[in-house]
Amino acid sequence: MLCIAVTPTSRTLAKVDLLNAARRADLVELCLDHLTKDPDVGDLLAACPKPVIVSCRSRQHGGQYDGGETHRLGLLRQAIIAGPAYVELDVDAAEALPRFGQTKRLVAFHSPHKPLKKIEATVQRAVQEFHADAVKFTWPTPHLSMAWPLIYAVSQKLSVPVVGQGIGAGGLTFSLLARRFGSPWIYAALEKGMEDVPGQPTVEELDAVYDARSIDRNTRFVAFAGFPTEHGGGGPGDDADAGQTAVCARWNAAARAAGAPHRALPLEAGRFDHLGDMLRILKVRAAALGPALSAEAAVGWSRFVSPPSAGGTSGGAVPTVALQDDDGWRGRSLSRAAVADALAACFDGSLERRQVALLGAGTGAAGMIQALRDRGANVAIADPDDDAAATLARSLDARAVPWRAIYMTHLDALVRGESAAAGAGPAPLGEGPKAFAKSGFEPRLRVADATAVWGETDFLAAARRHGCTIVEPSEVRSAVLARLFETVAEANWPEGE
Repeated sequence: MLCIAVTPTSRTLAKVDLLNAARRADLVELCLDHLTKDPDVGDLLAACPKPVIVSCRSRQHGGQYDGGETHRLGLLRQAIIAGPAYVELDVDAAEALPRFGQTKRLVAFHSPHKPLKKIEATVQRAVQEFHADAVKFTWPTPHLSMAWPLIYAVSQKLSVPVVGQGIGAGGLTFSLLARRFGSPWIYAALEKGMEDVPGQPTVEELDAVYDARSIDRNTRFVAFAGFPTEHGGGGPGDDADAGQTAVCARWNAAARAAGAPHRALPLEAGRFDHLGDMLRILKVRAAALGPALSAEAAVGWSRFVSPPSAGGTSGGAVPTVALQDDDGWRGRSLSRAAVADALAACFDGSLERRQVALLGAGTGAAGMIQALRDRGANVAIADPDDDAAATLARSLDARAVPWRAIYMTHLDALVRGESAAAGAGPAPLGEGPKAFAKSGFEPRLRVADATAVWGETDFLAAARRHGCTIVEPSEVRSAVLARLFETVAEANWPEGE
């Protein structure tokens, strides 16, 4: 079930919010702690055609109520008498207020800083001492490691139902996993700005983006890590479809269209020491790794994936995707084939006899060269370190071009890769002997950037300003998602998605 929490500040708006929530919810939570004046709880409940949970949390217990405790208990007593489906009671309130009528008691435990321990013992205490009909746990979930005990809590078959609520960036992740592991209900905000706790997803997000109501024990999640939660400013090449919401929505739409059980799971890993075990238990066997990974997360993921086989990533780079096989997790750079395919599309589908320069002889260069050659291209290698370019060219029986001679070489296309120098990153753009001059972007050139497949780069932006034909990141991203989908779901990416 989906429980929509409403947080009205006025009694008039409370009825409107309850009606709006009831249209999309299985269960509605009425949070009294946001109201500026005392409500007639019975009158408000009469306006809602769905079962209601009434809560009135003090700041100590994660709410907004800052009046006297005696008055708060009076509001909760009034709520119990009014007869909602549930009344949420923290330990203080549960101890003070006896059971009355048919109203069920949802005994809540809020931990403001860290997960609670001894979940089973806490549930048993709630049942024996506070006559709980259900138990709720709430604590911060900035990443999967902190959400893990909460997932455990809702997945256990205990004497009464257990629900949870994650606070922060991992709240959405927890909600989707809670659906997968049988939580009686998950929480959502009616709309942005009406969240009951920080990080609470909206009902629109859960329904339209993550298809949450279809998630069940047969669902298989694919993790999406490092995608910006807000993206784009609307400028040329500033692709709003590169953000977490858009990428996950596109994946889920494709899965629905193909009849596949795979759904997107936004993921902040947190600690990596037990990540493999957690993903195995969650049956997550694939992850897409986006452009907004923190430096710490990038290092964590690059170490998490085993050294890849030929054609994979190497040298500690963050792969485009991570896949689990019998030998553990391995990184794969699906982007190279995707870049080559998208570049070929700029030449009517073939790179046959096209002259393509790869700028950068560093990580992934060999795989990028092979992908271009497989499509018929004649590839030249250039790097700010001419010796590194020459060494790589000899190993691949390819042609090396001195860095400063690249401007005098006849080319049809440019592809930027990683520089050979340790830690140098993408081949630099700008002035100086080790940079690629912007004047080198001739309008007749097709230009791609293999170093950042999910979004715009300075290299593409400069090429666009000089009139070059760009291999747009959206085209590469589509190809990467399609290849990942075909690998994971063993089905073709649906046309039109």
